[in-house]
Amino acid sequence: MSVQVGPYSISPIGLGLMSLTWRSISDFVPDDEAFKLIKTAIEKASPSRVLLNTGAFYGPKEDAYANIKILRRFFAAYPEYKDNVVVNVKGGAVMSEFIEKGFAGGGFRASSTVENLREDLLAIRKELGSDDGGIDVHVYEPARRDMNISVEEIIKNLHTLQKEGLFQHIALSEVGADTINTAAKTAKELGTEIVSVEVEYSPFFTEIEDNGVLQACKTHQIPILAYSPLGRGFLGGQLKSRSDLVSNDPRLHQEQFSEKNFPNNIKVAETFSQLAASLNPPVTPAQLALAWLVRQGGEGAVWSYLFHPFFIRSETLKVHGERYSAMARAAIPLFA
Repeated sequence: MSVQVGPYSISPIGLGLMSLTWRSISDFVPDDEAFKLIKTAIEKASPSRVLLNTGAFYGPKEDAYANIKILRRFFAAYPEYKDNVVVNVKGGAVMSEFIEKGFAGGGFRASSTVENLREDLLAIRKELGSDDGGIDVHVYEPARRDMNISVEEIIKNLHTLQKEGLFQHIALSEVGADTINTAAKTAKELGTEIVSVEVEYSPFFTEIEDNGVLQACKTHQIPILAYSPLGRGFLGGQLKSRSDLVSNDPRLHQEQFSEKNFPNNIKVAETFSQLAASLNPPVTPAQLALAWLVRQGGEGAVWSYLFHPFFIRSETLKVHGERYSAMARAAIPLFA
């Protein structure tokens, strides 16, 4: 089973790298461990490529490009793996502001002017070593919609930089149905395409079913990169209380993880786990979450799941083929 993203056949299970560096510098995941995770993801994806999801701002303000730098070091050590991956880079922020203030300090601002996007891509390519024996930017996606610029102009700006050779393929992130429809139409008129849309989707977060995003992607046959498919950790079986999260975990500032909401969400996760255990044969909550996603897509939807590194190396990724659908059918009555 594979997913077509542009010209690339990728594994339906990708690797989200953010958690390796979305923390204080002293808590970065060491290279030896990070490299093992990336190698495992590549090996599990074979013979397809694995999508590696990174971002220009996936580090603290003191080392904003830390996540991208991991990939440069990895491919310097293992150049033989370059043809086994698709590097998907999230960008489009005004990096000077991010480096000054950081994410927590309100330093994230999206700007899709051609000038900012070009500056962003040049910096990304430098950190990846794209023009110095490193890895190319296979897919580039503005992390957020710049509301000061029309969708048509954003796509035209991206296409300009695509033609300049700064990246290969255009993707979108965190956008609505109207934006997807307009972007797909504009890209087609320009002779290019939108190769993926990255949004959150899981049994915990089903908004794309109701806001038109799922249907828009089906209509235009655009693959969805579903991040946080395990409900930001709730469905992975690792979280039992808020104390399981380290003090600087950004999830502590999200509503799902608040003192008020956390106990209720744990109850939902426990119900999900009980359902997974009751199936014949029993499966893990993570396997059931994948099955649910596959079943929810139905005809015309294509998924790639962006996983936290822990799950890339876990046994939850050993489920294949029709077993997904069987589990999904069993799960649908409770979670449709």
